[in-house]
Amino acid sequence: MLKQKGIYISLFIIVIVIQLFQYFKGNEQIVFIDNQKIFNEFKMAKELNAKLEVYNLKYKSVIDSLDIELTKRGSKLDVDDTLEVKKYLRFKEYCTKEAESFYTKANELNTDYNTQIINQMNSYIEELGKENHYQIILGANGQGGLLYANKGIDITDIALIYVNNKYEGN
Repeated sequence: MLKQKGIYISLFIIVIVIQLFQYFKGNEQIVFIDNQKIFNEFKMAKELNAKLEVYNLKYKSVIDSLDIELTKRGSKLDVDDTLEVKKYLRFKEYCTKEAESFYTKANELNTDYNTQIINQMNSYIEELGKENHYQIILGANGQGGLLYANKGIDITDIALIYVNNKYEGN
């Protein structure tokens, strides 16, 4: 009888250990997020893209004005007047340099903003993973890196709310 009790207790302990193992093993979650959706709807991205748009509009109008002036001067240009042609060519060179400078600065700003956004977003996603004990958070970008995933493990909307709340200081 005592031996039988020992067997039952041992079996009970084994069952409990197996259930605990399955419980903790089952909580090791692999989830994914839609990178593009997070990036596009992240409030920080929206703010920095709005700043970039303001910059682009401001300087595009300057470049457009220079282009109009260049066209106007070109239509009135007396090709036989070498001094006037030199002035026109200098102005054309100035316009070209201004346009190149604008596009270079816009590209630099865009790259800088994207780096800031991605770094901040990655930091928040890492925090989300740690807080929720996710083992892996995969990023789906629509380019074949993640070919299939059950929608039940898609945490894009959860992650989006999380990163926006963190960004706003909540």
